[in-house]
Amino acid sequence: MSVKVAVRVRPYNQREEERGSQCCIDMDGPTTIINDAVEGQKTFTFDYSFWSHDGFVMNAEGYAVPKKGERYADQMKVYNALGKQVLDNAWEGYHCCLFAYGQTGSGKSYSMIGYGANKGIVPIACNEIFTRVNKLKSPNMSFEVSFSIVEIYNEKVQDLMVLPQFRPTGGLKVREHKTLGVYVQDLSKHPVDSYEAIEAKMDEGYRNRSIGSTLMNATSSRAHTIITIEFKQIGIQDGRKNEKFSVINLVDLAGSEKAGQTGATGDRLKEGCAINKSLTVLGQCISILADKALGKEKKTVVPYRDSALTRILQNALGGNSKTIMICALSPASINYEETLSTLRYADRAKKIQNKAMVNESPQERLIRELREENEKLKQILLKAASGGGTINLRDLGLGDLNELVETMEQNTKAVEEMEKPWEQKLLEERERTKQQHENYEHIMAKEDRTVPHLTNLNEDPQLTGKVYYSLIDCPVYVGRKTGNPTPQIILGGVGIRPNHAYFQEKDDGFIYLKAAEEEALEYIQINGEKMIEDPNTGITEQRLFHMDRILFGSNTILVFKYPQMSRKLKQIRAQVLRENQSLTEEQIEQFAKRVLTEDGVFKFNSSKYTNEEEETIARQKLMRVDDYTEEEIQEDINMVDWDYAYSEILKIEERKISKFTKEADKRVQQEKQRLEEELRIRFEEEQQKNMQSLQQKMEEQQKKSEELKRQMEELENSKSAGYVTSNDGAYVSEEANREKEQMQQQIQLMQENNKQLMEEYMKSQQEALLLHQEKIQMEEKAKKERIELEKKARIDQQKNEIKQQFKQKIKEIERKIVEANECAKIMKKNISFSYQLVSQISDSIASFEDDTKTKKDEIQIQVLNFDNDSVLIWSTKKFFDKLEMMKDMINSYQDGGSTQDMDPEEDPFMDPIEPLLLGQVYFKLEPLAYLIDNPSEISIIGQNLQVMGKLEVNIIPVDQDGESEVPEELIPEEPEELIGQRIDFLVEIKQATKLPKNFCRDVFCEYKFYLGEEKYSTTKILGRDQNPQFEYRYHHTIEYCSKNFIEHLMKDSLCIKLYGFPDLDPKDAKAIDQKASERKPKKSNVNISQNRSGYSTQENTFNDDSYSSDQSRQKQELQRRQYEQQQLQSQQQQQQRQKYQQEDLRRYQEQMLEGKMRKTGQKGGEKDKDCTIF
Repeated sequence: MSVKVAVRVRPYNQREEERGSQCCIDMDGPTTIINDAVEGQKTFTFDYSFWSHDGFVMNAEGYAVPKKGERYADQMKVYNALGKQVLDNAWEGYHCCLFAYGQTGSGKSYSMIGYGANKGIVPIACNEIFTRVNKLKSPNMSFEVSFSIVEIYNEKVQDLMVLPQFRPTGGLKVREHKTLGVYVQDLSKHPVDSYEAIEAKMDEGYRNRSIGSTLMNATSSRAHTIITIEFKQIGIQDGRKNEKFSVINLVDLAGSEKAGQTGATGDRLKEGCAINKSLTVLGQCISILADKALGKEKKTVVPYRDSALTRILQNALGGNSKTIMICALSPASINYEETLSTLRYADRAKKIQNKAMVNESPQERLIRELREENEKLKQILLKAASGGGTINLRDLGLGDLNELVETMEQNTKAVEEMEKPWEQKLLEERERTKQQHENYEHIMAKEDRTVPHLTNLNEDPQLTGKVYYSLIDCPVYVGRKTGNPTPQIILGGVGIRPNHAYFQEKDDGFIYLKAAEEEALEYIQINGEKMIEDPNTGITEQRLFHMDRILFGSNTILVFKYPQMSRKLKQIRAQVLRENQSLTEEQIEQFAKRVLTEDGVFKFNSSKYTNEEEETIARQKLMRVDDYTEEEIQEDINMVDWDYAYSEILKIEERKISKFTKEADKRVQQEKQRLEEELRIRFEEEQQKNMQSLQQKMEEQQKKSEELKRQMEELENSKSAGYVTSNDGAYVSEEANREKEQMQQQIQLMQENNKQLMEEYMKSQQEALLLHQEKIQMEEKAKKERIELEKKARIDQQKNEIKQQFKQKIKEIERKIVEANECAKIMKKNISFSYQLVSQISDSIASFEDDTKTKKDEIQIQVLNFDNDSVLIWSTKKFFDKLEMMKDMINSYQDGGSTQDMDPEEDPFMDPIEPLLLGQVYFKLEPLAYLIDNPSEISIIGQNLQVMGKLEVNIIPVDQDGESEVPEELIPEEPEELIGQRIDFLVEIKQATKLPKNFCRDVFCEYKFYLGEEKYSTTKILGRDQNPQFEYRYHHTIEYCSKNFIEHLMKDSLCIKLYGFPDLDPKDAKAIDQKASERKPKKSNVNISQNRSGYSTQENTFNDDSYSSDQSRQKQELQRRQYEQQQLQSQQQQQQRQKYQQEDLRRYQEQMLEGKMRKTGQKGGEKDKDCTIF
């Protein structure tokens, strides 16, 4: 059966709402659609697509329920579709696994665990297990359930049911046994007999995880969590004992964006960063298993053993398990790339085929086999001790005698655990739980939310509020466990001093935070601001208010809570609001704090107490609020979260573009409607006016015609009546005839006028029809323009979001750079870190020309190693991974560990010295389509579009032996004549010239041709040489020229990349020597933008013991100014480059003309002395 895959999209978070983010996800049944203003629409189909973005309301219990007629998928709908399947399969005796995958903050933990009333799959499934157990329990049927939870961080497996202080430094070992299979050695398994018991175990595990991340100052989003529930059904039928055994693995994976490109997209584990190794190998396993399911890569070995995660969960991936993966999606367009990556990952996972089977539990057979193995091992051990013969332990799957003894001990332990009665296991578990609570109270004071205290914030909401420190008995010290006095709040990580800070109360009822050491000031922030020294007193302390956020080190955020103060502030706010309702919330808050500062939380006269114990009791009584309600506690919890506190620390000015965009759209729509309405009214008025005029003229003509007819009738009647005499008869008759003729002429004229009016009427009708058609065309045009405007607005908004995200990333990297330099200082590494902005360059000339118009900046980390005079360039993802490993290394070192025996490959400060991209050239292929050579000296374009030197290149058409030029009679008039033919040519790379002085060591060239993946390289020119002679020639053959290949020659170019090794300037080494002797910060003179591969100028300050925050701020400000200068410089270079391009185009056209003349016998194709692009 295949792995079942579901995707679920969450609502916007607060940050996305404030940015006015657009939703890029839509769902229709099992189909998920992702939209992008530039890339368009992409569609994926999964087993389930859950829409949880909108269409819900909160009921009285705080549970999110769908609105009537809405498609919102609540927690129960997700459980019924996925969790119930897991439980049903476990009940039938199958092993099961449920993965949660997605970027940090996408909603993985919400689906798996849930918050508050919105319980997730794990707690609902655990509750359902015991609901079913209680229904089916009988004398002939019993059940055993055990619980374990592990965390995988930096490839170390830790038991989360064990307090961090008692865990092994290197983590637990993952072992494989021919009888027991793959298992985690020494992992504690906890028997549970009720949902309440399993809920308490989960809470304990997450509390220990939170304590661990606080102690280590680590980020929890980089750790994987695996909850394992072992479920055994024991039945008696016809006097025989039957057992079914199932293992349920519930896996919350680390944030996928931390892994960069996983194996699912083809990245290698070349960087060796253990932080993301498990997620990367998981991607590789999924990719290979998906290919195998499609009949590809049948012989490829699935690399389960390459990481701890895949080793533990091997059965869940292509093995004996029924597996479900739920992928959490962010709806915001700003996360489009990460969301698309998640969808592609899920699309690969759904192709995996597993082979699940019902697991009978032959416990007696397992016990017998383990005992037999132990007897064999014991005999081997005795034989080795007596010296009787040679024993090959490798043939037995054992490394050495120590491993043999360890295997025997593990077998014995497994047998004892299997034979132990279930009731005894439960009794021992209760004793262990009691001991664990005593350990908690030893580490942290017993929780009392009615007194001043600190709780933790974590980027995983499930871990927020799990750590508690009481401040009722001050002073309370913060620092490392090596501090003196021993701190009550023990922290670790970069920047934490042995004696870091302490909390102290005063007689005004306030609690103050003071830095214990001056160096600690750099690593303490309150509400995003660093503590400053009072210029009047010279004391560095800060008064704390209820819900203040305190950052210690780089990641530990604690929230100060003071219930007594909270009550006082609420009273002052209410009074202020009654007196002046026009004040804003911020003004009210500031006023309330000012009043409280003047009045004090309470007034305490310590002088009237002679007994210290009585004074302490009296003070603590005033600090306590006995009736602090659960609602008030919950209100405090909901007031701030990690995102709020972290954005405050980064001091990001979030722009609320949503309102602006909506107002602009509204104005455009209103203007459009006004113009359309105005056009419609004008058209109708004109048409009505014309119709009325025509009808009026026709009526007038009709009246005249009728009058003339009447007159003629009267005349005829008078004649016939004989009203005239005979004498006058002739005259009258003549007059009558004359009048009659005149009237007939008038009638005829009127009929002609009527005919003309009718023609005008018909013409006006036709004009009206044409106007109507024109109106429809105008509406269609307006519609298209509106669509284009809307598309442009979406693109502009997306660009704005990306710009804001880029600024945020720079700010975060600035903090990380300071942290990394501090790590280097602590570990005494002669290394300096800085960041730089470079422009991405495409391998295609067309894409390159587009890139120069819309330049895309990329952040890179520059690593200067002064020990071996090397310069390394890291990606930001690699830098983040390495930094986490640095902090892990420092924690081990500062807690008494040694790094002397560390493998260089595991040292996060070390990295293989690899060549860097100096620049690339684009050699136009069109001459080859005419079988003409084109010797050129082409400018080498660096990563910031600077010219880094010249490269002499040519492509020479030859015969099949590669010896002579193509005969003239075979040279085509038009490129299409080559279709279906074979062509041979030489790629010739002679030499490079005028390379930068500090970037010309061990230079070589590399290229790929057409659709091939094979890379062709010149010889590496060892040593420093600004004008390296490559003298490279390679014979290429195209057996069959297709139409696509000819089009490629006509339109594209050959991209040749130059690589080399940059050097530090000699004055850099001198600066370091001076620094070592003087112990003063020195500015590094490394200037990559002027001397090396087009990297932007970055001034690097080497960190030593006197590194200060002022220098850090100056450095950051300098980097910002240099970035602005770089943008201006880039624009100037672009203008100059466009000028070069025009000249090059003219030269190229002359060359082509000269080449065609050559075909008719004239000499051509002389070397172009300065061809910048072509």
